[in-house]
Amino acid sequence: MSSPLEKSLAYASLGMFEEARALADECAGEIQNWDATEAWRVFLAYKSGDFPRVVKLGRRLLAHGKQATSVVEYTALALHHLGQSREAASMILALEEITFSSLQSYLAACFLAALGDSDEAIRHLLESLPGFRKEHGKTWLDRDLKCLWRVLAGGRFLQPRRGACGSARR
Repeated sequence: MSSPLEKSLAYASLGMFEEARALADECAGEIQNWDATEAWRVFLAYKSGDFPRVVKLGRRLLAHGKQATSVVEYTALALHHLGQSREAASMILALEEITFSSLQSYLAACFLAALGDSDEAIRHLLESLPGFRKEHGKTWLDRDLKCLWRVLAGGRFLQPRRGACGSARR
């Protein structure tokens, strides 16, 4: 018989995230595979759109020294969705110092654009370009980056342009 965690993985592969989440919650607190179970719960909470739960679970994992890249990324995304883009950017920028991926650079661009820091947002956006075609999770229609197109189209991306986006999210 499969474990609840294995069943949860199977449900998620079928797109049945609520069922997967319920089974993963049954595994919560088990010492064996705690890291993997909690990281899986972070992912499922994100897929369910429960951003406060993602932040709670993610912060707990990070406080225990579990620096899994996916946990940091999902926690930062959840913080961004909750309007806490400054903390989200800090998390991703700290992660970038340890490990670099074009997705992390893209996320940093989104978060920084939401904060109105167009220079840094554009720098991170340009850094993400080489891996763009390899990562299907990115979209150039992301609302946080739309404001950067005006700056790029005008060729002003090398000049100081603080606050060009003017997003209300902080």
